Amino acid sequence: MPGMRNWVDFDGWDAATGSLIDKKWNVTGFPKSSEQARRQAEIAKQHGVKVRWVVPANRVHAAEKLVETAGAGETITVIAGN
Repeated sequence: MPGMRNWVDFDGWDAATGSLIDKKWNVTGFPKSSEQARRQAEIAKQHGVKVRWVVPANRVHAAEKLVETAGAGETITVIAGN
């Protein structure tokens, strides 16, 4: 449920790639963004799946940096999209 301390939310599932999808309209360097990446990666690992972040093309580099800094690069892939 939103507001719960360890809640993890995704926007969908891509059966073709076996990936959880999370669409992001903005990517920030705030600690809560890194924590979200860590939580999402942990849940995905527990279920043996990957995560794909779909971000605006001009935010791909920032999102990739955030994912790597959060230590989630093996689980979360960043792609450009809308």
